[in-house]
Amino acid sequence: MPGVARPLRRELHYFDLNYHLGGGWYRAQFPPRYAHRGATTGLFTGESSPYYLFHPHVPARVARDLPDVRLIAILRNPVERAYSHWAMLQRKGIERLSFESALDREEALIPSEMSRLVGDPLHDSWVHRWFAYLSRGLYLDQLQAWHAHVPPERLLVVISEQLFTRPASVVPEVATFLGLPADHGAAVRPANTGGYNSRMAAATRERLDEYFREPNKRLSEHLGTHLDWTV
Repeated sequence: MPGVARPLRRELHYFDLNYHLGGGWYRAQFPPRYAHRGATTGLFTGESSPYYLFHPHVPARVARDLPDVRLIAILRNPVERAYSHWAMLQRKGIERLSFESALDREEALIPSEMSRLVGDPLHDSWVHRWFAYLSRGLYLDQLQAWHAHVPPERLLVVISEQLFTRPASVVPEVATFLGLPADHGAAVRPANTGGYNSRMAAATRERLDEYFREPNKRLSEHLGTHLDWTV
């Protein structure tokens, strides 16, 4: 889109993993000329680091350093998100457990890892970052953590399935939110799709559908919209 420029790479991970490098490092990752929302000259720019939504210290850091920032949270069916996350780590050789065993490990380890991360802002928890298959799908908890620091009107929630099936209605909404011209002809295609070597077991899907049933219902009520997920 004209007037929009990308940073040096898609996921900068400044506010979660690289915050110790300082604001000068962060600014150096973007084009030299950019404009805040509402400016008449320069470029709009931004970044995409999915771990920001889940990391407990990121909302306060963003609110403090970028008080006028516009934020977008793209939420995917948490069952599909969890399995896709696991499959990606399997392909990379990071995850060696079966999906079911990995879910059991998460329930045993994530609470203590979250407590340690909350207590130590500089701690980089490998388990919290990579192996939180279920926890990262509890979206309402994460949105509420953000709302404690950032006004809801500056955090747009986009449902992934709606973005790809109805881009003509979602893309203009995103553009308007960012203060950009609505581009009704914008094409949206999935990226970074790695596929699966096997399908999720039916019993496991039933387990996860039940696990997320109530959280998804509460999220749907919070957003005031029907979610095309199992609720």
